[in-house]
Amino acid sequence: MKKWIDANKIADVTDIPEDLYRYDDLMKSVPNFDKTEGAKRVYSRKEYIILAVKKGYVVYNTSKPFEKSHTHLRSFSMAKTIIDNCIMKKTPKTNNLYLLESHIRISNDTKYINLIEELIEAKRDKDKLKYRNKNINSKKK
Repeated sequence: MKKWIDANKIADVTDIPEDLYRYDDLMKSVPNFDKTEGAKRVYSRKEYIILAVKKGYVVYNTSKPFEKSHTHLRSFSMAKTIIDNCIMKKTPKTNNLYLLESHIRISNDTKYINLIEELIEAKRDKDKLKYRNKNINSKKK
């Protein structure tokens, strides 16, 4: 059976060396969880910036709150392409759902966001149709 011993009996509080008190302020301070401090700004255009982080890049729209207007990408060229598409209101050539959602996340224009959402819906409907046709064709055999 375990026996619990009072901490004051084990460690005498008055025996703490003076040199350890220099860490007292550090231990009581609030930790900094701001992720942008460790990131380097590598590109900026209008209200968009690209930050280099450990595993890729973060595209951030500075006119919106960070939590709602950033996306993580592995490729610098793809990050620049997404920024260019959002500025020029170009329809993306990609069918990748993550990249399409990235366009929505960093864009300010509601018409452009609606256009991208329509592309996403069309892509999802097309995938459902392919899945349905694949299952129908496999049952015929």
